[in-house]
Amino acid sequence: MTFSRHWFKLLVVLWMLVIFWLSSQSSMPVPMPALFPGQDKLGHLIIYSILGLFVALAFCRDPKKGMCLLLTFSIALLYGISDEWHQSFVPNRDMSGWDLVADALGGLVGGFIARLLLLTRLVRLKS
Repeated sequence: MTFSRHWFKLLVVLWMLVIFWLSSQSSMPVPMPALFPGQDKLGHLIIYSILGLFVALAFCRDPKKGMCLLLTFSIALLYGISDEWHQSFVPNRDMSGWDLVADALGGLVGGFIARLLLLTRLVRLKS
């Protein structure tokens, strides 16, 4: 399928707003049963993987270059830092270095997924 990069730029902004909204909640809107220790880190990884995917599809010109992965990792890391800092002001929430690690790794995973989608030509982009 062929998509315009402009749609992915919009999705980046919208997904960042979703992340901001989620981190503004004192508790999650839908309670999650505790299935295993550290399951919230998996949530961070998935949410930031989606962000990394959108970032890569919006801004990476050549998926073969390592700069694309560096970009998705960096944006996820920087946004994760701001997200963790923001959470320190929300009641019943706090900053967590491990959450930040999961955020940054999620951005990297999203970049890898975008790379696979683009290299296998499952997704095609136009400027």
